[in-house]
Amino acid sequence: MIDKDNTKYKKNASEYETVHGIVHRCCKTILPISSEVLELLLHKSGDISRKELAQKFPKLWGPFSILGEAVEELLCTLDGKPYYLPDALRTHGDLNAAIRSIAVPIFMEEAQMMLQNQATPHHVTSNHLQQQQVAAPSPEQSQCAAPHSEIHDNSAMHYSDSDSID
Repeated sequence: MIDKDNTKYKKNASEYETVHGIVHRCCKTILPISSEVLELLLHKSGDISRKELAQKFPKLWGPFSILGEAVEELLCTLDGKPYYLPDALRTHGDLNAAIRSIAVPIFMEEAQMMLQNQATPHHVTSNHLQQQQVAAPSPEQSQCAAPHSEIHDNSAMHYSDSDSID
């Protein structure tokens, strides 16, 4: 029984990761091209007809439209019918409902986070400054480092016991 439950958990975790990857990729593709499309999808919780989208965004499904392809893939995933499923499984009601129950919350979180990140100006944080300080040497450090031509060869110097400091 444990193996069966463990296998079921692994399948669900794998499905979650797959759906999350698709949703993230689609949102990442849609956002820079048209944040308005992503905002509308978020406002409707991903539950919008293609007809309504086409009315609001007439050029969405034009030929060779990267935006249209990303929106279509996202809508199919939110419908519980992602492209990676074989045709026979894309019409399986229970499976569609299970995938939809995973996809919609992931989409809501991803879209909201991406839209907030886009709307928020990127301020310099103390963590960012610390990273810059680690990456770039301070003026004192750069002055201490002698250029290669100024490095002296001390191998010719000889010290004796009488030269030592007491």
